[in-house]
Amino acid sequence: MSPPRFQCGAVVPINTPIYTKYVFAGFGICFVAASLHYTRKAIRMRSWPSTPARLLKSEISLNPAELMHGGRRMEVTYEYTVEGTTYQSRRITMSDSWLAQGEQAVWWIRRHLGPDARAYYDPRDPGQSVLIRPGFTLPLFLYIFGVGLISAMFWMK
Repeated sequence: MSPPRFQCGAVVPINTPIYTKYVFAGFGICFVAASLHYTRKAIRMRSWPSTPARLLKSEISLNPAELMHGGRRMEVTYEYTVEGTTYQSRRITMSDSWLAQGEQAVWWIRRHLGPDARAYYDPRDPGQSVLIRPGFTLPLFLYIFGVGLISAMFWMK
């Protein structure tokens, strides 16, 4: 008996163990939940008031472990005043570990650190601040990836 012949464009069913579907769905649900968490956090942070910030230190560190991102990481220290109290912070945005790496990140951060830099602070805890208001790229990515994992469960046979 000869082996089966496959036609171009034919769909070959892949029999996967039943638990694989649930693993995909579990991870998908985790990613969707994380996207909702980060969306709420970004919405809250985008409503924070701002105050002028003064740059104290700005340096680019070279890190061999981050060569995939250009090996460069931007680190800043800035201060700002809220109701007569001066605070210092090093936080750039909601997800510093993703933003503060690579060539584009260095350009982006330096662009926001001009003489009119603003610190966006939490009115409930003025010691918490960011220089760049977060966007919705990370939550959107997590949501799309999570929904993709969940829908992959239905495509598996």
